[in-house]
Amino acid sequence: MEIIKFYPIHKPTIWGSETWIASAVKGDESIVSEGCYKGMSLTEIVERFGSAFLGEANSARFGKDFPLLIKMIDAQQDLSIQVHPDDKLSAERHGKMGKNEMWYIMDAKPGAKLYVGFNREVTPTELYNKYKDGTVTELLNCFTPKKGDCVYIQPGCIHAAEGEVVI
Repeated sequence: MEIIKFYPIHKPTIWGSETWIASAVKGDESIVSEGCYKGMSLTEIVERFGSAFLGEANSARFGKDFPLLIKMIDAQQDLSIQVHPDDKLSAERHGKMGKNEMWYIMDAKPGAKLYVGFNREVTPTELYNKYKDGTVTELLNCFTPKKGDCVYIQPGCIHAAEGEVVI
């Protein structure tokens, strides 16, 4: 199988921009940009080649679903505080797989910060009160990102970014 390159999918946001590199998200599927598969979607590639493209273990686990969304985030302003569901909760509520993330820091300007997880035990009431008064980040682990850092964010882990950072 030849190397497959996709057209990027550019998505402007209120905080900067995202460029989706490889996506099988319905309505935003990556399209092959060159070569003998030019014009085919990522979903069509997976359907056509199955485990030869995904690998045996991934094919057994995910079937014909491409299990990744690969994107670049160019945050010019703060990214919202978020928590994503695990597979079980997401299946129950949305009929989809959950979401974990791996952030690779491509660039970070002075003053940028990443927030990942709570820095201590927090009650729901305390979290709500900190949300209301705009001080939630006081409850979060904070670090200064630098180019080359990798951060794994498991489902259920609160996270955010502040300042200019390319992830």
